[in-house]
Amino acid sequence: MTRILLIRHAEAEGNLHRLAHGHFDGKITEHGYRQIELLIQRLEKANLAAVYASNLTRAKTTAAAICDAYGLALCAMERLREVSIGEWEGLSWKEIEERWPEQLGYFLSDPAKWRIEGSESHFDLQARITGCIKDIAKAHDGETVAIICHGIAIRAFVSGLMGYPSDEITKVPRCDNTAVTMMVFENEELKLEYYGDNSHLNNEHS
Repeated sequence: MTRILLIRHAEAEGNLHRLAHGHFDGKITEHGYRQIELLIQRLEKANLAAVYASNLTRAKTTAAAICDAYGLALCAMERLREVSIGEWEGLSWKEIEERWPEQLGYFLSDPAKWRIEGSESHFDLQARITGCIKDIAKAHDGETVAIICHGIAIRAFVSGLMGYPSDEITKVPRCDNTAVTMMVFENEELKLEYYGDNSHLNNEHS
C-alpha cells in the first residue's frame, strides 16, 4: 500500500492578480511562502519517502522547500503540470469572462464541453494526472509520498476518481493553496481518504 499526499502549490502570482495560469509560469508570492512554512510543519510526522512535483515554478518552489526541510530530492515531472489553457494563458479572468463568457461557464461547470484554441481536453487532463499518480504509487509501495500539483488538475483528477461526469464537477469544490488531499493505492486502485484539507492554514493565510 502507498500513501499519497496530493498537494496544491502555494499562492502564486496568477492567484494573487487573478490571471489565468495553466502553463503560464508564475512565481510564489510572499503570502505563498508563509503557506509553505505552515505546510512543512504539517508534514513533520508524515515520514515522506519522496517528493514529486509539476515542473512549473510555482509547484517546484513549493516542493523544493519541503525537500530542503526533510532532506529529500525533488523529482519534477511535466506530466504533473496544470491543464494547458491555450490562448487564455496569462490573461485576466475578467478579460476571459468578457470575451468568452460561454466557454468560461463550461470551463467552470462542465469542462468536457470547453473548447479553446491550443487547450488540453478535460479527459486528456484526467488521464494524464491519473496515470502519473498511479505510476508514482507503484514505485513507492509501502511508503508515503507527496505530489505537488495544481488546482484544476487536482479537481479534474478527483472528480474522475469519484466517478462524477463532467457536468457534476462542481461537486468537487476548489481546494485552497497548499491544501492536502490524501489517498491510498492498493491492489491497483486509488482510494480517496480526504480532499482539500487546509487545516494547517489559519484565517490569515488561507
